[in-house]
Amino acid sequence: MLDLFLWNVYLCRCRCRCMIACRGVGQERQFLSSHCIFTMATRSSTLPGPGPADSTTTGTLKNRIFLVRHGLAESNVQGVLVSDPKDGVPSFGLVEKGEQQAKEAGKKLEAILTDSGSTDDLTEKIVVITSDFKRTFETAQFIHSHFKVKAPLRTDILLRERGLGEFHLRPWQEAYSVLLEQDRINPTQSVSGCETVSEMVVRVTRVLKTIEEEYTDKIVVLVSHGDPLQVLWAICNGVPPNERYDHLKNFRNCDIREFIFV
Repeated sequence: MLDLFLWNVYLCRCRCRCMIACRGVGQERQFLSSHCIFTMATRSSTLPGPGPADSTTTGTLKNRIFLVRHGLAESNVQGVLVSDPKDGVPSFGLVEKGEQQAKEAGKKLEAILTDSGSTDDLTEKIVVITSDFKRTFETAQFIHSHFKVKAPLRTDILLRERGLGEFHLRPWQEAYSVLLEQDRINPTQSVSGCETVSEMVVRVTRVLKTIEEEYTDKIVVLVSHGDPLQVLWAICNGVPPNERYDHLKNFRNCDIREFIFV
């Protein structure tokens, strides 16, 4: 049901001012409004088309999901973008301040769960899923260790940094001065070999779909990177993902936000 759920979230909750084309396998479905066209590639030819919002599209999930950005990393200190797995997986890990941020993130998350009245055994309840890049994996390790989580730390390449093509290892200002404007104009078009917004939307929503299929009544912590997290945050706030930096606060290092539809 999550395919249909996310589909309806886009159509019924977003105030549409853009075109999102999500590339993937299967047939494409289009929705036309007075403001935009949403094109989403569905995984199944049997998936129903978009319909009015109902109890399946109110934002109810089977699990609590928390989004966490990695701590301060070597790439952040150097001011460069590291998006290629050949560099991001083995190197560019956390600096000392980033390690401290990751330790504090565990404490902050525990406080959030305590304040919300959670009395469950968190060692059993929590699942930590992370990008396999070194900076995210190290952050996730600190959180996993803080709660003494019994389930093994899980990696998912769908949580990796946005693919930044020719901007890999280049200053971030150089890339995003070009990318964000292109994202606004056409979120389906790649610039300099970069992953498009629509491609990010496809992969991060697949992560949500997998969580909802595999878990029930868990606290799932997703440790990822600024741009993929900003896309997820846009989705749950009803903001067009290609305008994610125009209307929403950026994810800072080790920011923690709960994925709840508002």
